[in-house]
Amino acid sequence: MNMPDTDTAPVTVHQLTELCAEACTLKAAIEAATAEWITPAATRLKEVETKIQAHMEQSELEKFNVKGYGTFSLQSNFSVKVPGSEEHRAAFFAYLKELGIFDSMITVNSNTLNAWYKQELQTLAAKAEAGEDVDPDFKIPGIEDPKDYNTLKFRKETKRG
Repeated sequence: MNMPDTDTAPVTVHQLTELCAEACTLKAAIEAATAEWITPAATRLKEVETKIQAHMEQSELEKFNVKGYGTFSLQSNFSVKVPGSEEHRAAFFAYLKELGIFDSMITVNSNTLNAWYKQELQTLAAKAEAGEDVDPDFKIPGIEDPKDYNTLKFRKETKRG
């Protein structure tokens, strides 16, 4: 195909049609390759990672090094859910208003909520370390207790030399 070299050069309707046809062909090839290779490989990878994580948790291993590949490790974390019931939402929003951050948190999504919750816990821990009196049963109104979970991480071995 005889196409102009610059993005701004005028093209004929025929040239534009050929570009569009090529784009459609490439998109179809990518979708076919994804369906044939990437999706099954990603599904199998998830299955294998789930097994690795289960075996590491069962064996109480925090890290596992595989020479020539890298290190698998378990990362402990927790998450909280956005309040589900009207009652919990009202209690949570009242708490945010009390803190003066209601407007910035009104459209809170799960990631923002979890980051803010972790920050609140860190602030509480810092106050406790500084000798301030803190409520050991502190709970954010409307928010259920966090759920603990582990995630499997992989760090590729670095090549030195």
